[in-house]
Amino acid sequence: MRQIRTLKLLAVIFMTVIYGVSNTAAQTATDVLSTDMVDFNGSTSYKSFSGITLTSNAIYAANISMSGNGAMRIRKSDNSGIVTTTTGGIRA
Repeated sequence: MRQIRTLKLLAVIFMTVIYGVSNTAAQTATDVLSTDMVDFNGSTSYKSFSGITLTSNAIYAANISMSGNGAMRIRKSDNSGIVTTTTGGIRA
């Protein structure tokens, strides 16, 4: 009888550890970068933006423009592009 109690206790401890490990496992966050993340007010000129947040805790800064058909444009010169100013995981 004592062995059965010990086995039950070990089983409960084992399941608690497994549950705790599975809940703290790494998760993936995917940010989809598009012209929808900023407000161009109908303009197609290049603009600088900062403090852009999406799905994850990452914070972005960008110098981009929007084409006439809504596509994102990044020029190869003049410090244009998108950078991550803060990285992060899943939002709580």
